[in-house]
Amino acid sequence: MKKVLATMTFLITAAAVTLSGATATAADGDTQVIDLKGTGSSFNESWNNTFAVGGAENASNPSMWHLVYTGNNPADVTEMQLTFADGTVFDWTPALGFSTNNGGNNPGWVILAPAGWEIASGFLITKDLTQVNFNISGFNKGVPDKPVNGALTFEFDITAQHKEVTTQEVRQKTIQPIWQTTIQRYERPVFYQPKTTYNNNTLVTRLDYSSNLASAVPTNGVTLNNGHTVVAVNIAAASAPEGVSVEIADSSFNANGKKTPAEYNSPIGYSYNVQIANGQVTISFDDSLVSASVGVEASAYNKECKNKNDTNCVGANAPAHFANSVTVDLPKGASDIVYLYVHIESISWLPGGPDFWKFDRWVVDPNLTVVTEAWVRNEIVDDQLLRTKVTEKMINDGPYTGDLLLEVSGPMGVVYSGAPKDLTDLAPGSYIATLSSPDDAFVAIPVTVTVESGKTTVVDFGSIVVTGDTEYINAKAIYVRPIILDRAYLAPIELDVIQLGNDFDAFDPWAIRR
Repeated sequence: MKKVLATMTFLITAAAVTLSGATATAADGDTQVIDLKGTGSSFNESWNNTFAVGGAENASNPSMWHLVYTGNNPADVTEMQLTFADGTVFDWTPALGFSTNNGGNNPGWVILAPAGWEIASGFLITKDLTQVNFNISGFNKGVPDKPVNGALTFEFDITAQHKEVTTQEVRQKTIQPIWQTTIQRYERPVFYQPKTTYNNNTLVTRLDYSSNLASAVPTNGVTLNNGHTVVAVNIAAASAPEGVSVEIADSSFNANGKKTPAEYNSPIGYSYNVQIANGQVTISFDDSLVSASVGVEASAYNKECKNKNDTNCVGANAPAHFANSVTVDLPKGASDIVYLYVHIESISWLPGGPDFWKFDRWVVDPNLTVVTEAWVRNEIVDDQLLRTKVTEKMINDGPYTGDLLLEVSGPMGVVYSGAPKDLTDLAPGSYIATLSSPDDAFVAIPVTVTVESGKTTVVDFGSIVVTGDTEYINAKAIYVRPIILDRAYLAPIELDVIQLGNDFDAFDPWAIRR
């Protein structure tokens, strides 16, 4: 059952139902049960909060009843139930609310059901113990909707296969092995990883300057009085998936004799990354980082603070430091540019990254050096046929690619014959759908199906396997274990040293990393 929360207007043209019921009987000392009774009369009003059963919400002209309670206070009603002739039961509770209109009528219930439905019985329970009634005030018989056609869609899985018959000779050779004693040495490349680069100084962001003169000024940020720097970062660029890479310098301008950018803006050979996402700014490093202590302060302004209470500046406080990366909120007011005061107390990284190794030398691996007897060649003394083996197996050839014929017949005869496709606009009723192959590749498959009004029915022909012509194969002969005669030896030799791996790939299986 569905509660329809919409304003409905019904024109009631006839009163066509009469219910009989017993006189109200007491359920307990606090409530009484009142049966539904009475006949309906025509009504033409707008109602809110109507109640639909049996799919009546989708009908264009359903049957409708207006039920009323004659008590002075509708809030006394604690339960209401209707039973229809087909056994359908509608249960109402106060939480569902009453049906109301704009004409001033007391709250009641407007019930919708498919055309032709009848109310067999009904009752309500009220806390009002005085004589009150539960009646049918209005009724509309409704008009059944005209039937609509249905559709069919078809499913099937057709695969092809064929039998493969293989004939194969089984033979045996008699072999005279020729051997030779050899000494073989192997060398392996040795690689080492450069030592970690450490910098325990106070580090800052490397800025771009207008020139290399003592009068040069930053073009992408500002310098602070404490010798640190603030860099301007484009928010759109830093919001891209790869973020923005920014170089690190050993110091900014100071009063210790460093006068030009070439002296106080020296890069350390390493950078950090700025990434902006979800209203936050993250400072991080690439995977060659070993450790770092980094802090950041973000501002929408490039003005240096003069006191700690000034919010339109940057640098009033040393930023808090974190290990390896730090995230702060994107400051309010930052639209195109955000100014970052990045302070690094110490950092260490692997030059070239964690996967960078340098070649050192080749070394002989004593564990691989062997003195052994090696086979040189086999001389065939005899080649004998032992037996002929015939094997059969089914080969899956994938989806069937031959032609298919779909024929659908109904009450009026054949409605479709041709290549399989979905069918629409079919009158409701029983149909026989037959899937076959014009060249009789498989036995025709009939399926009986019912087309329902307004619905699409799936016809599943299941899995079909089409077996093609048998393929005959003369396979290459196979040989069982040969008869091996006693070895014959050549003069022993010492082989040249073999280098395993290479001197440029430290992760080759033969490489030694120290």
